[in-house]
Amino acid sequence: MGLGETLLGSILAMKFNPFRPNGIVPPGAFAGRYDELGCLERILHQTKHGNPEHFLITGERGIGKSSLLFFMQCIAEGSITTLDDQKFNFLVVSVELDDNTTYTSLVTKVGSELKREIEKHEKVKEAAKAVWEFLSRWEVLGVKYNGKDDKGETPDQLLEELCFTIERTVKSIQSEKDGILILIDEADKPSAKTHLGAFSKLLTERLIKQRCNNVAVGLAGLPRVIDNLRKSHESSVRIFRPITLEV
Repeated sequence: MGLGETLLGSILAMKFNPFRPNGIVPPGAFAGRYDELGCLERILHQTKHGNPEHFLITGERGIGKSSLLFFMQCIAEGSITTLDDQKFNFLVVSVELDDNTTYTSLVTKVGSELKREIEKHEKVKEAAKAVWEFLSRWEVLGVKYNGKDDKGETPDQLLEELCFTIERTVKSIQSEKDGILILIDEADKPSAKTHLGAFSKLLTERLIKQRCNNVAVGLAGLPRVIDNLRKSHESSVRIFRPITLEV
């Protein structure tokens, strides 16, 4: 092998690889997954224009589910443009589940994160001042239910209030935002008793009935999340567009 071939081999060997096992890839280093990104961008486009779609990203551990979800968040927020150089402006509510997540803590996590996200943006906070009292209540509930047994209001009452809060928030910030994107990572971690399927089904249906048509829900988790969703609500899987990540 000549010197030139040796140098070429060294250069190729040092080529930057953005994949980091067990870590989220930053948007600037994200490569590939063009079909999946195109699908996710179309979902955002549909949701922005009042025809919401929801998605479920599944794949084996370490394949890049969280990285793709984070990239989706950056596109939705408008911090990076789409593949065809468009820009979205969604309010993104991102939560992560764990083994201890209950149905009630799931609802309160989404509600309290919605409040925190609005608080980050002065114009959005000003636009949402009419519902600030409702939003502030979720932060209190988030602390109350963290690591404790469900008490007080029933889960159904909490979900009804969350739907009402989201619907009022979307209407109040529509001059500032394209809508709301709810992202739930590590969706496979809780047991079926968390009723993630029922939560997803009832939340999306009730928002549509309230004519709140600019909210999309995205889940990411190991393939077993599909069985958990079905055990919670048989038809819940059908509300999601499946996106399966392969090696």
